[in-house]
Amino acid sequence: MENLKMTYDKNIEKYVKILQGLQENYTLIVNKIDELKNTFQFQNDKSNDDARLAFYFLASNYSDAAIHLLMFNTYISNKPLELRQYYDEFKISIPNSKAMGRMIPLNKIRWNNCQCLSNLFSISIYSSFESSLRNIMRSVNEDCYVKTQNNIVSMLDHLMSRSENYTLYLTEYHDRFVAFNKIRNSIHNNGVHMPYNKNKNKEDAKQRSEYQILEDETTIIKTGERIRGGDGWDVHLQMTKLLFLIHNDILEIPEVKSKSFIFDPSS
Repeated sequence: MENLKMTYDKNIEKYVKILQGLQENYTLIVNKIDELKNTFQFQNDKSNDDARLAFYFLASNYSDAAIHLLMFNTYISNKPLELRQYYDEFKISIPNSKAMGRMIPLNKIRWNNCQCLSNLFSISIYSSFESSLRNIMRSVNEDCYVKTQNNIVSMLDHLMSRSENYTLYLTEYHDRFVAFNKIRNSIHNNGVHMPYNKNKNKEDAKQRSEYQILEDETTIIKTGERIRGGDGWDVHLQMTKLLFLIHNDILEIPEVKSKSFIFDPSS
């Protein structure tokens, strides 16, 4: 069998930073779960079936999985002999790029795995938040849910209008949530922002928005173009923190907090 090509990975420090960010988020989430179990005083451990905690349970599972998969990916791809044994054991060939006439270096394999995991993590976290939001909105006001079910941003706006932190939501959270929503929807177009608009005209095609998701980078979203500054672990970790903060505020809304139980159909 051909030898695996080992190359120095300049991104190794970035992997450490990503793992630290994941660990920080994971700690926040599991601590919140313990807090909420005491707050709502669930009987017979119904917390596992309550939509208000579903987001935290899923987010903790996804964060834990991402931590271990990323550690394994970084470790094993630095051990070419051990990695070769895995290829033999599972009877698969070493990744090869015949078009380029050479082996794919391990640092490239490692980075591809990292990016794939990043996208899966982002989709999973966002989807768990959206599911929880829909279940809560349906329980609080079913008529409002029906009216906004095709526009998740509008649904969140309506629900947060009941919150004591509504002003904070509008000034600090809303625009970033809109940006994350657009980033998430762009997966259907390979990262290109192509919003559905039945009344689309020439002006719509020129629409451009800028969002400050990261302190040192502006995310630019323009119709018909690939989103710039809106991918990667840095953005996805920020998204997790934002959804965590918004969800915390949702649970403090009187109509949400007063419910003895909100059923999660996926439980």
